[in-house]
Amino acid sequence: MANREDGIKKKILIIGAGNVGTSLYRALSDKLPGKIHLFGKQDYSHQDKRFILKEDYTNFLNPEIVNPVESIIICVQDDRIKESTRSILLFRLTDKNIFHTSGAKEAAELDHLKSRGAHVASIHPMQSFAHKYAAPEKWRDIILAFQGNEICFPAAKEIADNLKSKIISIDEEQKIGLHVAGVMAANYVVAILSVAENILVQAGLDGISKNDILQPLLQGVVDNYKDHPAEDILSGPVKRGDINVLRRHIQYLRIHKSKDADLYLTLAKVLLNNPKFQIPGRAKLEEILDKYS
Repeated sequence: MANREDGIKKKILIIGAGNVGTSLYRALSDKLPGKIHLFGKQDYSHQDKRFILKEDYTNFLNPEIVNPVESIIICVQDDRIKESTRSILLFRLTDKNIFHTSGAKEAAELDHLKSRGAHVASIHPMQSFAHKYAAPEKWRDIILAFQGNEICFPAAKEIADNLKSKIISIDEEQKIGLHVAGVMAANYVVAILSVAENILVQAGLDGISKNDILQPLLQGVVDNYKDHPAEDILSGPVKRGDINVLRRHIQYLRIHKSKDADLYLTLAKVLLNNPKFQIPGRAKLEEILDKYS
C-alpha cells in the first residue's frame, strides 16, 4: 500500500463493500496519499485482510469518520443509492463532493443532498468488476465518465489520475447512451459466450476446457480492437460473403433443435445491415438469409 504520509493527504469515504467499492478502495489505497475509509454492512471478518487494513474498514459511521472527508463515493446497486445516503445524513456534508458510480442513474439521484450543502456528481467506470478487491490494474486506462456539478470535477480528476484512468465529462443524455453501449459490449458479449459454450457441449466437446477453446479467439478480437474500429476487424463467413457456410451453420443449429439458430441469424443480419462493414454480395446474402427467418 502507498505511504499515506507522502504528498497532500486526502480523506475519502467509500460506501458499499461490493465488487466496485472494494476494488476502488484497493486501487486508491495503493495510490492516493491520505485516508481511505470503506463502509459496508458486514463486519471486518468478512473482508479480505490481504487488501484492507482493519482501521480502514467500518460497518458503523460516526462523526470522526465522516466529518473530515472531502469526498464520498457511493458504490451500491442503482436502486439502493438514495437509501445508502441515510447513513451519512446525520453528519456534516457542507462542501463535500458526493459521487455515485452508477452508469444508468444520473447525478440527480443525489440531488436531495444539495440542501445539506453537498456537491453531487457521478463517476462511472467503464469496466467490469466480477470480483471483490480486483487488482488496481483493472482501473488503468479505462474511462471514468463524469456527469454532474462541475465543482466536483477537480476531485474526480484527481481520483482518475491516481487510478491511472481517463476521465471524460458528459451530459445526462450521453450518460445513458454510454451505459447502453457498455452493457452491449460487456454483458451481452458474456451472453454470446454462454451460447457458444452451450454449442460446444451440444457438439460433445466437453473433454477440453471451453475457456481453452474460446478465450484465445476472443483475446484475438480484443487485441485487434485496441487499435482498430469494429468495421476493420470483422472476420468469418459473413465478412467473406460465404453463404454456403452460413447455410450449414443455420441447418446444424436447427437440426439439433437449438434455440440459438434465430440468434445466429439475427447477428448475421446486424452485420449485413451495417454499411460500415465491407461485405461482398451483401444483397444476395440478405435475400437468402431472409428465407431462413
